[in-house]
Amino acid sequence: MSLFPELSQAVLFFVDAEPVAQPRQRHAFRNGIAMSYIPKSHPIHVYKQVVKVRAKAAYQGQPFAGPLRLHVLFLLPRPDRLVWKTKPMPRVWAPGRPDVDNFVKAVMDALNGTLWADDSQVVELHSMKMYAAGDESPGAEIMCEELF
Repeated sequence: MSLFPELSQAVLFFVDAEPVAQPRQRHAFRNGIAMSYIPKSHPIHVYKQVVKVRAKAAYQGQPFAGPLRLHVLFLLPRPDRLVWKTKPMPRVWAPGRPDVDNFVKAVMDALNGTLWADDSQVVELHSMKMYAAGDESPGAEIMCEELF
């Protein structure tokens, strides 16, 4: 059996918004009931909407039903310490916070019901975070492949 099964369909798109990491939920007690929530003003809500809209523009079919492979490259804004006027500015690794898995959680949550029924269908995941090149805008390159 091959390590990489045959591919049936692939969807590739770019999210032209600065990536936002999924925050930890906050907790509160209201009327004796424990509630978990993310504040409505948090930018994660807008980011997830942008991801969903870009995915719908790239793929109009029914959500995938089988196992999936997901590749995500997060391009973060280039920090001032890595901006030069005369030297080339290629993409470079972004080893600091936020963690790459929190970026992935936000994207996977946003794609529920759009590319797949549930993010538990993702059986293979490859994710990276880098600082954007000097001529690039922040965003996320996303590729989803259905596996047989």
